[in-house]
Amino acid sequence: MGHHGAMIEKRRRGHPTRAEMGLTPRVIAALELRAGGASWVEAANGAGIQPRYLRKWRDLPEAQQWLERRIRENLEQAQARLVDSAPAVANRLVEIALDTSTKPYAAVSAAESIFRIIQSGVIESEQRQQLQQIRQQLAALEATGPVIDV
Repeated sequence: MGHHGAMIEKRRRGHPTRAEMGLTPRVIAALELRAGGASWVEAANGAGIQPRYLRKWRDLPEAQQWLERRIRENLEQAQARLVDSAPAVANRLVEIALDTSTKPYAAVSAAESIFRIIQSGVIESEQRQQLQQIRQQLAALEATGPVIDV
């Protein structure tokens, strides 16, 4: 454990350590801001605490786990929103590409995006098929007896 870690775990004159106290509401508010993209200083200021105070908390395993979980949740929400919006975005992209009043540079950019998306989808589909074939071959090999890895 580093210098900060040793300070965090050290009992201060009979007071409980930060690890024993658990995350405070203001620290949680700061971690929430950090998970949302704020810098450590912005997060501390937004939660009404000193950045120096937040630094003492952020090294605790509980704080790190809380932050990682919240970032994961934020990413899942963002991805769900993008997936939900994909059909409307695709329709708008096609409208832009096909609209004769669209500036040529914008129409070209929209068309390029459409072709990239199509190509990416084709490649992913082919890879899924290949992966499925590999899994089937592997299952067939394993079913014939012990596999010796050299």
